[in-house]
Amino acid sequence: MQGGLRRPGLAVPEAAPLFEDVEVASEAYTVEKTADELLALGRTTSLFHMIDPARRDAFENDRRRLVERLGGTVRSP
Repeated sequence: MQGGLRRPGLAVPEAAPLFEDVEVASEAYTVEKTADELLALGRTTSLFHMIDPARRDAFENDRRRLVERLGGTVRSP
């Protein structure tokens, strides 16, 4: 059995009859964040901690300016 998008195939194809089809339900929503909220969220990610501590302030200042240029909030679908 071949895997789909972001889904690996079964390690043992003979196990396929043990599984049933699944149904995925989702709901789209939009979130607006201020620069402070976006930066606070970013600080919780492992990517943020990969930034050299000496450069984090500059990184956050650039992100803050970008959000300000976009009207003070960022929307994500």
